[in-house]
Parts: sequence; structure tokens; C-alpha cells
Amino acid sequence: MALARSPGWFDLMTHGGRHDSFILALHDSESRWSLVLPVVIADWCAAGAVGGKTLFRSTMLTARVCGGDLITRDVTTQAIHEILQAMKAHRPDIRALLLDHVPEGPRVEALQSCSTAKGVTCYALFRALPHYRLALPEQLEACLGLRSGKSLRRLESKGRALERALGGTLRLVEIKNEQQVAAYADRIQTLMGATWQARLLGHTLHVSDMVDAATRGILRSFMLMADETPIAFALCYQGCGTLMYEQPGFDPRYRKYSPGALLLYRMIEAVYRQDPPRYIDYGEGEARYKGEMANEIIHASAFIVHQGGLRERAVFLALALTRWLDRAVRAAVKATPLGRRWIQSLKH
Repeated sequence: MALARSPGWFDLMTHGGRHDSFILALHDSESRWSLVLPVVIADWCAAGAVGGKTLFRSTMLTARVCGGDLITRDVTTQAIHEILQAMKAHRPDIRALLLDHVPEGPRVEALQSCSTAKGVTCYALFRALPHYRLALPEQLEACLGLRSGKSLRRLESKGRALERALGGTLRLVEIKNEQQVAAYADRIQTLMGATWQARLLGHTLHVSDMVDAATRGILRSFMLMADETPIAFALCYQGCGTLMYEQPGFDPRYRKYSPGALLLYRMIEAVYRQDPPRYIDYGEGEARYKGEMANEIIHASAFIVHQGGLRERAVFLALALTRWLDRAVRAAVKATPLGRRWIQSLKH
């Protein structure tokens, strides 16, 4: 049950063929199970950027616990230490424990109080980001009613403008099986390689992961195209009644037409027509269109927990410094209209 409720289940299913992966279950002295963690061993890239320019990148091997869920109670500092030790016993070359999708509350407090006496250091990658989820109403009309009619008309107008600009008709392609992955792989990689997440953070999309997911029957991705020109793409998985909106991206040349929102609305219409899930999970992020098409929200954080030496400490110190400098630079220019446009352009 813990795995089925966790986004980590999808990571374990999709990355398990390419990376070392396992499930760690923790119980106390009375043999009561306290948590179940799906773990994927993979490189994690720390990227420090100031004003949209990447100053450094550093990779380290991490045990990624993506959405591990508690069964009976909250994790203690001692439990966190035991988890880290168990990871290192399994793979001595692991440098850190990466915890995604940690809901705000006692678990976050436990992570922040990691005992320095045990040599454990906890670094917050982000704090209290909104995690959006859409519980699908029975009818599409009720779902679209979450957004105002004026906003929907504006979006339809942008879609028509995009069609005129490209001289083609917008169409949605659903990608579920290996043949469809092969047919669109080159366009997907080109499109996703141009996103700001790829340019600034080094995020990559591995087509082999999509093939593995298709083989397991959980791939359900979508691409928005104007005739044969790819506009936007969303890597999605569906299982246990949930569609995970995992990795969206769009061609930055068309950002003024809101390609991400156009893709999302057409995607929602498609899932209502066939095999609708109970939920669409958008994950963490502050993208406005996610909040406009969601009816459930929690706030979640991500942490790196490590017992590393000087190298790891230097990486996290450099990351904290570049984040501070980036906030200072943005604050300095945010007061002017020109500065605000420049900041917005960095994301595209």
C-alpha cells in the first residue's frame, strides 16, 4: 500500500531496468513496520546558476527515495541514520540520500534535526513547494469548470494563433507502446533538450526509460504537434488509478502561445475519452497552469542527507552560495519592467 500511494513506485518501475533499485523496509524492535521506501541508485546533478547562467555542475551517486511513505508513524532522527547506513551497506559508493516529495510536517522536522554528532548533514533542496493533484470529476465539463470561461477562451485563441503562425493544425499524439516511442523518439529528445530545465539544470529524458515503462504497461505520454512540428511534450505514467504528469517541456520559441497549458487541456480531454484515471498528479512546482487545473494541494520539500567529506560539503556550500547570489541578482532587477521580462525569459 505504501508503494502504491507513492510517486516513487513509478520511478522504481521505470528506472529499475537501467539503475540498481530495491525496496527498503524499516521496522522497530517490536517488529512493527514503520516505512517502506522505493529506492533508485542514480547520479544526481547539483547545478549552481546565477542570473540564468550555470556556474558549476557536480554529480554524485545518490540513493533516491522518491516519495517513500510511512505506514504507522513519523521517522525519527535515529531512523534516518539507520536508513543511510543501510544504503551504504548495500552500495558503499553512495554519497548521499535524496528524499523527494516529503510532505510538510513532523517528517520535515525530523530531517532538519539530523544529529550532527553522527556526522549526518541535511541540506534542503527546496522547501514547501506546492504539490498539485487533480481528482477528476465525473464529467469533463465539471473539470474544465475549474478554470474560468474567460481563461479557456483566451487559451483557445492562443491555440488558433499558434496554428496561424505555423501554418498547421494542432493535434495531440498519445504515446503508450514501444512502436509509438520509436516513431517519436527523435522529436521528443530534440524538444526536451531545448527546455530551460535541460539547459540550466542538466535534466535529461532517457528514451530507454520510456521503452521500459511501455513494456510494463504504465507509459501514457502526450505530445502536442502542429502537423509534424513538435510543440510540447509531457512524459506521463499511469497506474494504480493515477496519471503521473512527470516531466513536461515545450519548444521555447512558442512560449507566448502557452504551449504547456494547451497540451494539458488537450491531454485532459483525451483521458476523459478513454481509460480515465482517478487522479492526475502534477508533482511539485509553482507553474500557474497546474494550480488552475487542480483541486487538491499539499506542500512538499526535498532534502539531501549525507555523511560525506569535504567534497560533498563544498558542493552544498557552493550550491547555497549561488542560490543566495541568484536571489540577490533577481531582487536587484525585479523592480523594473525590463528586469521582470528578463527574469521571465530565463525560464524559457
